[in-house]
Amino acid sequence: MTLFHVPQLLAWLSSEVNAALAGGLLAGAISVGLSYLSHRREAKERCAAAREHDRAEHDRWLRDRMYDIYSQAIYYLVKLGTSAPNLPKDQKDVRQHFSECQRFLNLLRGYHATEPDAAAELQTATKALETAWNQAWNQNCGMTLSREADKALGEVKALFEKDPRIQRRQP
Repeated sequence: MTLFHVPQLLAWLSSEVNAALAGGLLAGAISVGLSYLSHRREAKERCAAAREHDRAEHDRWLRDRMYDIYSQAIYYLVKLGTSAPNLPKDQKDVRQHFSECQRFLNLLRGYHATEPDAAAELQTATKALETAWNQAWNQNCGMTLSREADKALGEVKALFEKDPRIQRRQP
Protein backbone atom coordinates (compact mmCIF):
# COMPACT_ATOMS: atom_id res chain seq x y z
CA MET A 1 0.00 0.00 0.00
CA THR A 2 1.38 3.43 -0.92
CA LEU A 3 0.65 6.94 0.22
CA PHE A 4 -1.79 7.30 -2.66
CA HIS A 5 -3.99 4.59 -1.22
CA VAL A 6 -4.55 6.39 2.14
CA PRO A 7 -7.57 8.42 0.93
CA GLN A 8 -9.21 5.20 -0.26
CA LEU A 9 -8.51 3.59 3.11
CA LEU A 10 -10.01 6.57 4.94
CA ALA A 11 -13.09 6.42 2.77
CA TRP A 12 -13.75 2.85 3.94
CA LEU A 13 -13.57 3.87 7.62
CA SER A 14 -16.54 5.34 9.42
CA SER A 15 -16.70 9.05 10.23
CA GLU A 16 -16.24 8.35 13.96
CA VAL A 17 -13.02 6.49 13.27
CA ASN A 18 -11.82 9.27 10.98
CA ALA A 19 -12.60 11.85 13.68
CA ALA A 20 -10.72 9.79 16.30
CA LEU A 21 -7.78 9.38 13.90
CA ALA A 22 -7.69 13.11 13.19
CA GLY A 23 -7.92 13.91 16.92
CA GLY A 24 -5.14 11.46 17.69
CA LEU A 25 -2.91 12.98 15.00
CA LEU A 26 -3.66 16.49 16.26
CA ALA A 27 -2.98 15.48 19.88
CA GLY A 28 0.28 13.82 18.84
CA ALA A 29 1.38 16.92 16.90
CA ILE A 30 0.57 19.17 19.86
CA SER A 31 2.41 16.82 22.22
CA VAL A 32 5.51 16.81 20.00
CA GLY A 33 5.40 20.63 19.73
CA LEU A 34 5.04 21.11 23.49
CA SER A 35 7.83 18.62 24.18
CA TYR A 36 10.09 20.51 21.79
CA LEU A 37 9.30 23.85 23.46
CA SER A 38 9.85 22.35 26.91
CA HIS A 39 13.19 20.91 25.84
CA ARG A 40 14.29 24.28 24.41
CA ARG A 41 13.33 26.08 27.62
CA GLU A 42 15.24 23.58 29.76
CA ALA A 43 18.28 23.83 27.48
CA LYS A 44 18.26 27.63 27.77
CA GLU A 45 17.99 27.40 31.56
CA ARG A 46 20.90 24.93 31.69
CA CYS A 47 23.02 27.23 29.50
CA ALA A 48 22.18 30.24 31.67
CA ALA A 49 23.08 28.29 34.82
CA ALA A 50 26.34 27.13 33.25
CA ARG A 51 27.21 30.71 32.22
CA GLU A 52 26.47 31.94 35.74
CA HIS A 53 28.64 29.19 37.22
CA ASP A 54 31.48 29.98 34.79
CA ARG A 55 31.26 33.68 35.61
CA ALA A 56 31.35 32.92 39.34
CA GLU A 57 34.36 30.64 38.85
CA HIS A 58 36.12 33.32 36.79
CA ASP A 59 35.40 35.95 39.44
CA ARG A 60 36.75 33.63 42.13
CA TRP A 61 39.87 32.87 40.08
CA LEU A 62 40.46 36.57 39.35
CA ARG A 63 39.96 37.48 43.01
CA ASP A 64 42.48 34.84 44.09
CA ARG A 65 44.96 35.92 41.40
CA MET A 66 44.64 39.61 42.29
CA TYR A 67 44.96 38.85 45.99
CA ASP A 68 48.16 36.91 45.29
CA ILE A 69 49.65 39.69 43.14
CA TYR A 70 48.81 42.36 45.72
CA SER A 71 50.24 40.31 48.57
CA GLN A 72 53.44 39.57 46.64
CA ALA A 73 53.85 43.24 45.67
CA ILE A 74 53.35 44.30 49.29
CA TYR A 75 55.75 41.62 50.53
CA TYR A 76 58.57 42.60 48.17
CA LEU A 77 58.04 46.33 48.67
CA VAL A 78 58.37 45.82 52.44
CA LYS A 79 61.47 43.65 51.90
CA LEU A 80 63.01 46.25 49.57
CA GLY A 81 62.19 49.06 51.99
CA THR A 82 63.94 47.28 54.84
CA SER A 83 66.90 45.81 52.93
CA ALA A 84 67.84 48.79 50.72
CA PRO A 85 69.30 51.06 53.44
CA ASN A 86 71.33 48.27 55.02
CA LEU A 87 72.85 46.42 52.09
CA PRO A 88 75.02 47.46 49.12
CA LYS A 89 73.43 47.68 45.67
CA ASP A 90 75.14 44.59 44.35
CA GLN A 91 73.79 42.48 47.20
CA LYS A 92 71.70 39.65 45.78
CA ASP A 93 68.76 40.18 48.17
CA VAL A 94 68.34 43.85 47.26
CA ARG A 95 68.51 43.04 43.52
CA GLN A 96 65.94 40.26 43.93
CA HIS A 97 63.59 42.43 45.98
CA PHE A 98 63.86 45.25 43.45
CA SER A 99 63.21 42.98 40.45
CA GLU A 100 60.27 41.29 42.17
CA CYS A 101 58.82 44.70 43.08
CA GLN A 102 59.08 45.77 39.44
CA ARG A 103 57.51 42.49 38.31
CA PHE A 104 54.50 42.68 40.60
CA LEU A 105 53.98 46.42 40.08
CA ASN A 106 53.92 45.80 36.32
CA LEU A 107 51.47 42.91 36.77
CA LEU A 108 49.20 45.16 38.82
CA ARG A 109 49.49 47.86 36.18
CA GLY A 110 48.40 45.32 33.56
CA TYR A 111 45.38 44.27 35.62
CA HIS A 112 44.50 47.94 36.15
CA ALA A 113 44.84 48.85 32.45
CA THR A 114 41.16 49.81 32.23
CA GLU A 115 41.56 52.23 35.14
CA PRO A 116 43.75 55.11 33.91
CA ASP A 117 44.31 56.68 37.34
CA ALA A 118 45.42 53.45 39.00
CA ALA A 119 47.61 52.49 36.04
CA ALA A 120 49.25 55.93 36.09
CA GLU A 121 49.93 55.67 39.85
CA LEU A 122 51.52 52.26 39.40
CA GLN A 123 53.60 53.43 36.44
CA THR A 124 54.81 56.43 38.44
CA ALA A 125 55.77 54.15 41.34
CA THR A 126 57.60 51.77 38.99
CA LYS A 127 59.53 54.60 37.36
CA ALA A 128 60.36 56.20 40.72
CA LEU A 129 61.79 52.90 41.98
CA GLU A 130 63.79 52.52 38.78
CA THR A 131 65.14 56.05 39.03
CA ALA A 132 66.16 55.51 42.67
CA TRP A 133 67.82 52.23 41.67
CA ASN A 134 69.77 53.82 38.81
CA GLN A 135 71.11 56.79 40.82
CA ALA A 136 74.75 56.76 41.73
CA TRP A 137 75.08 54.51 44.76
CA ASN A 138 76.14 56.52 47.71
CA GLN A 139 75.10 56.63 51.32
CA ASN A 140 71.82 58.43 50.59
CA CYS A 141 70.72 56.30 47.64
CA GLY A 142 69.80 53.32 49.75
CA MET A 143 67.55 55.59 51.75
CA THR A 144 66.07 57.06 48.55
CA LEU A 145 65.25 53.58 47.30
CA SER A 146 63.74 52.72 50.65
CA ARG A 147 61.58 55.88 50.63
CA GLU A 148 60.37 55.15 47.10
CA ALA A 149 59.54 51.58 48.11
CA ASP A 150 57.54 52.92 51.06
CA LYS A 151 55.65 55.34 48.78
CA ALA A 152 54.88 52.55 46.34
CA LEU A 153 53.79 50.38 49.25
CA GLY A 154 51.29 53.02 50.33
CA GLU A 155 49.88 53.26 46.78
CA VAL A 156 49.58 49.49 46.44
CA LYS A 157 47.84 49.21 49.82
CA ALA A 158 45.40 51.97 48.84
CA LEU A 159 44.62 50.23 45.55
CA PHE A 160 44.20 46.93 47.36
CA GLU A 161 41.69 48.39 49.80
CA LYS A 162 39.49 49.89 47.08
CA ASP A 163 39.84 47.21 44.37
CA PRO A 164 36.32 45.81 43.80
CA ARG A 165 37.71 42.50 42.51
CA ILE A 166 39.27 41.88 45.92
CA GLN A 167 36.41 43.23 48.02
CA ARG A 168 33.70 41.24 46.18
CA ARG A 169 32.23 38.55 48.38
CA GLN A 170 32.51 34.96 47.26
CA PRO A 171 29.19 33.16 46.74
